[in-house]
Amino acid sequence: MPRLHSSLAGLFALSITPGAVAQDPPVLTDRVDAMLERARAVLVDQKWQWLEENLGRGVLAMIASGVETDSDEFRVACKKMFRARLTKCEAIGWRLVALHRLPADWPGREKRSRADLKLLLRCRKDKLFVGEPDAKPRAWMMDATHAAALGLRAAKAMGHKVQKKVWRGMAERLLEHVADTSSPVYLGADFIECAAVASTITTLSICRHHMPPHEGIGPAIDRLWEHLEKRSELIGEEDRFSPEMHLKLMQAAIASERLEVDGAPWFDLGVAMLRRVEFKGGGFGFTGEPGIQGYKGWHPHNIEATLFLAREYQGVLVPPDDPATLTAISASSSLLDRARTLEAVVQRGFDAEEEVLSALRSSVELRRSLARLAVHRLSGSTFGFRAEMLPGSPEAKAAIREIKAWWPK
Repeated sequence: MPRLHSSLAGLFALSITPGAVAQDPPVLTDRVDAMLERARAVLVDQKWQWLEENLGRGVLAMIASGVETDSDEFRVACKKMFRARLTKCEAIGWRLVALHRLPADWPGREKRSRADLKLLLRCRKDKLFVGEPDAKPRAWMMDATHAAALGLRAAKAMGHKVQKKVWRGMAERLLEHVADTSSPVYLGADFIECAAVASTITTLSICRHHMPPHEGIGPAIDRLWEHLEKRSELIGEEDRFSPEMHLKLMQAAIASERLEVDGAPWFDLGVAMLRRVEFKGGGFGFTGEPGIQGYKGWHPHNIEATLFLAREYQGVLVPPDDPATLTAISASSSLLDRARTLEAVVQRGFDAEEEVLSALRSSVELRRSLARLAVHRLSGSTFGFRAEMLPGSPEAKAAIREIKAWWPK
């Protein structure tokens, strides 16, 4: 599904300097694009090292970094991904995500995705997901459940049927675990725990978009965010588990439309951390990495870092020609309609200028709020605009003038 990638990927960045005010978008574009360009070269070199669990994520990272889908390097990586006999739930879920991001007419896409959906559902035990199809014992895993949710929604977006009971069951069981402080959701030390909590937020958000309204999901997500806020000092810190945690935090933040966690600008700090550990020739190095890494870093960390830099996640999957517009948003619009509209506007990209500028001047605060988020997703800055500003006020006009001046012509 089309997204803004390659030379436009840096436009999704916040400021690079920790705690700083968002920098001029062209500077952000240059800096983040440069990191993605270096990462792209490393991904191409390391594709032979990818193990089962990283095949789907690796192909996804290649797309996110700007590797051309008609290049020989990309076709080789896809061939390896298609041919692999996957045995792990995480690998199956991520392969479905990668298949969704391929062109719709990619040879074998429909057949492969249909088979993977059946295989993924065999990992479902007691409404959640385990590490392998038909695995015993039946202890569920958060990593598997998170990857399954990503894969299930990708399969649904490709036209495959996923029964509502799957979403409802997954949400209901997760809600039970969120209420239990001894649950696997909260187990693990520091970065591992934060990754699990962020994964739960994303998974619940996905379920909410595919099932009838459930009054328990919103409060549960709020509770999980409160838990993450108590660990906000870990954002931007270096650790062998840091790339995975930041990737999952990025997904949760986009799903929840959050720019900060307890005042910490998660993307600013994450990018600053990656700049500190980036090798001159590309790739990222973290202490405690297994094996001989060389100067380019461990391939799973390079994949995770690339997906984070490119902000490779959509709050809701929508078709590229989705007609959802900001003008249709009202104070009573559902969460799904809001998320769907935001993603549709972002996918329209710079062509949505008039729509966004008009919404920023709207008397409907929710419409102004979504327009502000769209500007942030496209430019990396809000230009000082706040949804609570009175329409027509001097400060609102000044911010909108800056946005209009920035907008690429």
